[in-house]
Amino acid sequence: MTRHVAALIRHAVDQLPESLVILDVHGNVAFLNQKATEMDSAATMNARTHLNLGFASNRWTSDVKSVLDHLRTSNRSSLTTTARDSKSGRIFRNTFSLLQDASGCHIGTVILTKEIAAPRYVGFAAGDCRADLETLSRRLGGLLVECLETLSDVLESREPYTLGHSLRVRDLAVAMARERWGASMDLAAVSLAGQLHDIGKVAVSPDILTKPGRLTDEEWSIIRTHPVVGESIMQPVARLGEIAKAVRHHHERFDGSGYPDHLAGNAIPALARILAIADSYDSMTSVRPYREAISPSEAINEIQANAGVLYDPDWVRVFLKLMRRNKSE
Repeated sequence: MTRHVAALIRHAVDQLPESLVILDVHGNVAFLNQKATEMDSAATMNARTHLNLGFASNRWTSDVKSVLDHLRTSNRSSLTTTARDSKSGRIFRNTFSLLQDASGCHIGTVILTKEIAAPRYVGFAAGDCRADLETLSRRLGGLLVECLETLSDVLESREPYTLGHSLRVRDLAVAMARERWGASMDLAAVSLAGQLHDIGKVAVSPDILTKPGRLTDEEWSIIRTHPVVGESIMQPVARLGEIAKAVRHHHERFDGSGYPDHLAGNAIPALARILAIADSYDSMTSVRPYREAISPSEAINEIQANAGVLYDPDWVRVFLKLMRRNKSE
């Protein structure tokens, strides 16, 4: 992730009105936003948690550990507590939420703290906090999508040969989906998958991506990691699940000869089957450091010849219909 994108995410999280603390799997404090830093005093922390947080040692006390242990053993994903500062009368609501990876393993904990305006709200703390977490999730999810789009633009700007590639793939994929599914279909997922399909190349050296000669086997193996890296970048946002799968599988081929998982036929997600055609067409008709572009008609013939081999024949028919219409216009 670029320094600009990382700074953008940090700035947005620091503007949240809630205190946000992230613990790693061992209970160490891994992250605090600005609000959490401002609340970092013994009296305030004791009042809002009843749990004696010690930032000096970067470690939570055994009281917090008991809360986290309870979460892990009770099959609950979150736990809400309330606490009152006996001196000021201020009331704080704390929500502990487990972070899990794709396999369901615990990888950390998020602690969200918000001051409650008056004691009368205490009875509604759990329900209110769920709403707060949903709002936070939407904010962070939307922010991450914007950051990914920015990162995609930055990535392409460092490679003159691929400048505009992702947007062209996006536009062609959306046109194909609209042609088959109709204008009433929500095409947002298709659009975002097209724009972000190569986001994983952020982990590939520009020296490899812009190499003018043939790539070595080792260099090819590095390039072929980009679909998996792209999926991993998107995994923190649950609502990008379908798009993340499309990104992972956009280099799969209909006969199973693609990568990374050698999926075949309809086992390849529909979005990935669309991207495979759109990506191939734009790549073939664009100049690359190691070859010249071929004409649109040659690229169309190449895709048609590989219908049912490299590409889904149903989507190839949609592609050809679209190309014929565009040519006639």
